Amino acid sequence: ILLVVAAVVSLIVVLAEVIADVTQPENAIRYVLTVCGSSVIILEGVRKEVSLKTLVAAIIMVISFALPLQIFGWDEYHLDGKVNLKHLLGPKPCNLFTFYAWGFSWGMIKENFDLQLFVSVVSTYWPLSLPWLLAAGIPSRIDLLSPTDSWVRLAVIASWLTFALLFFFYTSLSSEDFLGITDTLNWWSVMWYCTHMLIGAIFDGPQYNLVLGVSYLYAVALGLVRTLPSSGCRCRPRPHEHCDGILCSGPLSNGAAARQVRPMEPSQ
Repeated sequence: ILLVVAAVVSLIVVLAEVIADVTQPENAIRYVLTVCGSSVIILEGVRKEVSLKTLVAAIIMVISFALPLQIFGWDEYHLDGKVNLKHLLGPKPCNLFTFYAWGFSWGMIKENFDLQLFVSVVSTYWPLSLPWLLAAGIPSRIDLLSPTDSWVRLAVIASWLTFALLFFFYTSLSSEDFLGITDTLNWWSVMWYCTHMLIGAIFDGPQYNLVLGVSYLYAVALGLVRTLPSSGCRCRPRPHEHCDGILCSGPLSNGAAARQVRPMEPSQ
């Protein structure tokens, strides 16, 4: 029922957008396939019955994301330095919607997989992605203007998919945020995402970059200040204490501490 309702509603909305000429047909197809695919994956995650349908839905969403961008590019949202008011629901909003849908879908199904092999492969072989990551580093607002060279455009799309894969990788780890900075950075990113246009209208050019950098460092510093005073010896054991990689207990003599300190297990 969830899948049918989501597909029908999205189809009606997107058809209305095409008729009103606020988006191109290829973007309409991408919206529909993303909604349908993510609905299948989320439903499978709720039921905890991950099957072949999950893989097929994921493949369809990846193809519907990459293929239209490679063929048509993503320039229609931003033309001649100004927002194209005719196509407000162009490629960029569609890309944002796609990645949000992927994030929610991954969150619903990742607990149903044994991710040890996936984590091992990504952590070992991620440098293989450097060729297209470096090729995509061109001096341009790449989120708004697609490269004219087809190979560079392909490298950019591959880089976006690589960043999505790294997001899946890092959310599969059980590492502790021992610096305590992710909470403040989450709030910083939400604040900046909601207000960056307003801040850009107030501060122009180098001033905008300065505000961005200072606010980022402030968010990191705020997290550190809130965490480090109460962290005790979680990062570095004192000579008279025994540290098992997570918590410290003691007192012990220096010799006993040296004998009993154990390296962290991979799961820690």
